[in-house]
Amino acid sequence: VKIPIIPGAEPFRLKNKGPKVFLIHGFTATPTEMRPIGDFLHKKGYDVYSVLLAGHGTTPEDLNTKKWADWWQSVKTAFDGCRI
Repeated sequence: VKIPIIPGAEPFRLKNKGPKVFLIHGFTATPTEMRPIGDFLHKKGYDVYSVLLAGHGTTPEDLNTKKWADWWQSVKTAFDGCRI
């Protein structure tokens, strides 16, 4: 069962021609908390992507079912998907 993401907690991409930056939020956080640094880096010319880790940005019950391997898989999948 896929649990919907809370509006505003989605991953984001700020495309630019500069070096790429991959932002990973902390435990119980979401990409929303990474947005200020993402905006700053984007204004400096960086190409920015922020991932949403499994179980985050949904419900506490969903997060409780996830383990470190699920978060690592989220990072690997997002990283592979954001390559150009």
